[in-house]
Amino acid sequence: MKYTVSLSVLAMIFVAGCGKPAAHLADAPPAAAPEGWVMATKDKYGLSIGVPPGWQKGAPSVASQLGMGDAQPDPYADPNVQGIKDSMAKMGKDESARQEVQLEGQGILMRITDGSRTLPGEEPNQIDVKHVILPGDMDLENGAKVARQELDFAHNPEFIDTPMGKAARFILNFSNKSGDHIHKVTYVFVDGKEMYELQFSCTGEDNKIKAIADPMAQTFRVKPGLAFTETDAKS
Repeated sequence: MKYTVSLSVLAMIFVAGCGKPAAHLADAPPAAAPEGWVMATKDKYGLSIGVPPGWQKGAPSVASQLGMGDAQPDPYADPNVQGIKDSMAKMGKDESARQEVQLEGQGILMRITDGSRTLPGEEPNQIDVKHVILPGDMDLENGAKVARQELDFAHNPEFIDTPMGKAARFILNFSNKSGDHIHKVTYVFVDGKEMYELQFSCTGEDNKIKAIADPMAQTFRVKPGLAFTETDAKS
């Protein structure tokens, strides 16, 4: 997996963390999603997370944005029109499958979106579950330092309680060159040398993620003790 932090920075963080007990995730019971939410899962990686109304697992396809995603065939529709709709729906599913493989190559194990369209250069409204292989077993504090370097966050995180144990939470608000207000919330979980980042981002009013970030982090589950390799990250 490509990583933006320099090897020298990683080495310094790793050496500084030597002697401290490694952080490990607890095997928490399945989450009970709030009313109206659904649970999104990724069995391949032992992941599950609650998804609020209006959001969905995966990036929105062209077909779904045109209202053709999972629509049932209309028996009274013109066969030619229905054929186009069916073809668009299949193209959307194929594209989603290809995109999922590409995301896994970047370490993003799951993506959740609200289906909104974005302008060129605009930060999309999305939630990513990302995996990073650390240079060695780390405690949460040093794992958070690695994440802070990668995420370009200048401030220190808050440490919060979750059913799987402690997590580090970063909150970032800024304006880009176009004047758009960008809001990001990232939760960092460390399990030995495996690090999981729950990354929220949106453009405009931060209410889009402010109200759901903490509740979603509380529903996040990952099977403890999973061991990844660089090959896994790129496959």
